[in-house]
Amino acid sequence: MTSRRAIDCWVNVTMGEIRHVDYLKRAKEDYFKAGEEFFTSLSVDECLADMDEAGVEKAILTVRVKDPSETVLDFARQRPDRFALAAHVRPTAGLPELWRLEDLAAEHPVVMARVVPYDFDLPPSDAQYYPLYTKCVEMDLPLSVNTGLPGPPVPGECQDPIHLDRVCYRFPLLRLCMAHGADPWWGTAMRLMLKYPNLYLMTSAYSPKYLPPEVVHFMNTRGQDKILYASDHPVLSMKRCIDEAAQLDLRDGVLDKYLWSNAERLFFSDRHPPRGCTSSPLERARGMVPCGSGGITVAEAGEGGFRGPKRINHVALSVSSDLLSQQGRADLASFFDNVFGWAELDMMTIDGQRMIFSVTSYDRFVFLLADEAPMSCPPGLPGDHFGVQVDSLDELNIVQARAEAFQARDARVEILPYAVEDHTVLKLHAFYVRYLLPMSIEVQYFELTPG
Repeated sequence: MTSRRAIDCWVNVTMGEIRHVDYLKRAKEDYFKAGEEFFTSLSVDECLADMDEAGVEKAILTVRVKDPSETVLDFARQRPDRFALAAHVRPTAGLPELWRLEDLAAEHPVVMARVVPYDFDLPPSDAQYYPLYTKCVEMDLPLSVNTGLPGPPVPGECQDPIHLDRVCYRFPLLRLCMAHGADPWWGTAMRLMLKYPNLYLMTSAYSPKYLPPEVVHFMNTRGQDKILYASDHPVLSMKRCIDEAAQLDLRDGVLDKYLWSNAERLFFSDRHPPRGCTSSPLERARGMVPCGSGGITVAEAGEGGFRGPKRINHVALSVSSDLLSQQGRADLASFFDNVFGWAELDMMTIDGQRMIFSVTSYDRFVFLLADEAPMSCPPGLPGDHFGVQVDSLDELNIVQARAEAFQARDARVEILPYAVEDHTVLKLHAFYVRYLLPMSIEVQYFELTPG
């Protein structure tokens, strides 16, 4: 093993199993100009020998969450000190794919999720990815997203890193790592990394000696903590990539950040889910590690600890079919995106019949369904309504300001302005807004009174 230390964030050990895939053959011959080593499958001992020769302490292996390869899983079983896993997820596969992700992470050392947009020619700004983003935030699990034109001869616009701009804006807690570089959009990728603290880039499948000078400058300056080494071994051998990295004109300490410490911090540091839940559903079902300080185990539930469901997770409203026409849906989508940040789950949309909004999480939603006799509510505000809660008075003011801005260009928005109800032990800050739907929405902030 060399004196350098490295973590390789993308290593393949079963390439021999996919040598029949035509577009990968094209990538091997036309893009990488590679020999038969491109489609080499590795044993545990062979991979460890390659790692030791290159100075790689840990390697992250990709495994699909659906029908995961036992061969890949066995690497992590045999040498958990040297191998970790990246869980390859297809966001178009719906909730079962997310449950498979949770189960895989509960049983194996999964350090990131991984998605490859060109697999389904769908940019990561599409709402079909949003449940995956939400789940990764809940698990505090980093997510790798391929960017840059892909080597295989397939459409690549979906991997323009500009599509991550809206993702980072809407999911500020999501830790994202662009993968396979960002060619020919390096400038966009670097600008986004400056803009968003939780956005990174790994140079997998990209020879370090061909990194543009502006990328090397970024690594030496404001991007020292942003760029991670990865090889795509054996497509590009890890030794070749590390040897080339050592020849880059990097300032003192930057090479170690690139090869090791940035990946160690992003993928191997302790995870801190935002709601304090470090366990998976599989663990909780087995009575292990309950969520937060108030969680209960299955045993406690059997002893009477369970008192009932903890939250309302959706609201369903019947509306006219005209409202769910193409124009009506466009109006609703614009309002709820701009004012509340709710995304249409367009994979569930049926023209004139159904529309669903995700309310910051895949399992919380507003369900609109066409009916010949849709529900009706008395005119005026507050009227019949449902409520949403924000975490601060500033957030409440932001939402009201957004509603007022939308009202300035669309008079169909109704607003009952902000007011405060003083209940001694708490103050209830709230305003009401309605747009096209039969029910209005009360936006609330609860201010607890000291003492």
